[in-house]
Amino acid sequence: MKPILKSSFISLLLLATAALIYSNSTTAQGTSPPSLQTKTVISVVNNQKSISDFAQLIKVSGFNRVLAGKGPFTVVAPTNNALESNEKNLDKLEKSAKKARKLVSGYLYKGNIPAKEIESKLGVNIKKQDASAANGVVYVVDSLLKKNASGR
Repeated sequence: MKPILKSSFISLLLLATAALIYSNSTTAQGTSPPSLQTKTVISVVNNQKSISDFAQLIKVSGFNRVLAGKGPFTVVAPTNNALESNEKNLDKLEKSAKKARKLVSGYLYKGNIPAKEIESKLGVNIKKQDASAANGVVYVVDSLLKKNASGR
């Protein structure tokens, strides 16, 4: 597993924009219920009050555009309480796209990663299991990550 932030941020935005344009021009032909065919991981994140601070950091970082793309993506979203307990100042993160990108990128992964793998590799307990979307999955955790899934 590799963090999304392997290539430059601009490249990701361009790729996500192209994927979004392509995905909007085709019809999803999966077996998922219709409600999941249009719901993206960013819409799942944005609609959960318990992770609204993380949603705001995603927006500030610019990753909201990426997470609206084709995917698949795995988002490990810390709760508001977890972010507030962090020594870092949440207000400073919300005012700096660079700082927000640095933090948020450690919680975003390419691919659909199973919950058990996230828990074992990251050493976290998933509070809310498997909030699936058309382009990935969102896991809510009640603590901050000490390392990312690639072991860094």
